[in-house]
Amino acid sequence: MGSAPGQPLLWAMSALIAVVLFSLNVIGEQALRQSTEAQKESLNYRANGWIAAYFSKIAFGFLAMASITQIVSGTWKLVALIVLVVALIGSEFGLASKVTVENSGLLCQKLGWLLKLENVILWPLTKVVTLVQQKGQIAGPTEMSFETIVENIQRQRKESELDTADFEMINGVLSLHDKTAREVMVPRIDAFMIDITNDNDRNIDSILEMDYSRIPVYHEDKDNIVGIVHIKNVLKRARRYGFERLTIRQVMHPAFFVPETMPVDELLLQMQKTQNQMAILLDEYGGVVGLTTLEDILEEIVGEIEDESDEPAKLIEQVAENEFIVQGKMTLTEFNDEFGTKLEMDDIDTVAGYIIAKTGKIPDDDEVLTVTKDDGLVLKTVEIVDDARITKVLAVIPPELSGWRKLRTLDPKEDQKN
Repeated sequence: MGSAPGQPLLWAMSALIAVVLFSLNVIGEQALRQSTEAQKESLNYRANGWIAAYFSKIAFGFLAMASITQIVSGTWKLVALIVLVVALIGSEFGLASKVTVENSGLLCQKLGWLLKLENVILWPLTKVVTLVQQKGQIAGPTEMSFETIVENIQRQRKESELDTADFEMINGVLSLHDKTAREVMVPRIDAFMIDITNDNDRNIDSILEMDYSRIPVYHEDKDNIVGIVHIKNVLKRARRYGFERLTIRQVMHPAFFVPETMPVDELLLQMQKTQNQMAILLDEYGGVVGLTTLEDILEEIVGEIEDESDEPAKLIEQVAENEFIVQGKMTLTEFNDEFGTKLEMDDIDTVAGYIIAKTGKIPDDDEVLTVTKDDGLVLKTVEIVDDARITKVLAVIPPELSGWRKLRTLDPKEDQKN
């Protein structure tokens, strides 16, 4: 077995240099954390050191491989190659992992001249890489703005890289950034609550009759919410002590209050942080305007969530060509999205509220309120309940508006469920 003069020494030296260089990268990082002086000294070499290490790794590989093919042959050549690979991997992790933080500073001081020498020798290569990176030809990870993310998703949708279901779910997540809690709430007038001053048996009967898992409790007035009752706690205590010995105060826990203007994405984080699945929404004066649940927020992402007890009612029902019955609680945003209209009014969220604001009237039971827009859109009340609430509206959509897409359903009671 012959070899060219000096090749064994060349192989040994290249291996030693690789071990030292790769280990210094890790050890140097530890030293930076331990000593201010070491940090000042090494900051000049830190960026170049990483680049130089990779070039050294490549050089070591070529030199060692060339030496092995001439130093050994046959079966021993395979053994030598395996040892080389193990040594190469060990050079990354072996030495550095065995040197403690206390000794790393001393070792860096002893071998620091070697790192400086390496930087001088490989300075031309590291300089080229640095200049290319500064010009953006080697792009590192960058922080994308919210608008850029939206544009990229829309582009992928147009290029058919996202199917409809994925796009709608991603779009639902992104929409949380622009929505407030008020837009996903169950209005106070629709929310089921119990008065703690009522007869205890009456309250418990009401709780068990409803399909809700969490019920707000107020004291005489809905603006005075005193807690939340979870049906699970009611059943657990009743199972132990009996319903006749159970009181609402015993199973009530504090309510979670948030302003109605809180962004939905922030509300979701707050609910997760406080481990609450229901939030009571307050206006600027401290009055209760409604409530929202974790399910309401999830439905903004995945669409309506129905269980076996739900009996969906049509949010929009087509009754004739270009004529539709919509629920009065339908938001203006939903209406505009479905029909391609542009209904807007400050501090008004729903179609029913829009009609009342435009006509300036609170309807009687048999009164019909009508709003006619310049573009031909007609809104007419068709169902009003005893408390002057507009529950159904006839919408006549002019043919030139082509925003109509599909029928959707919404159970008026399911929003409070969880």
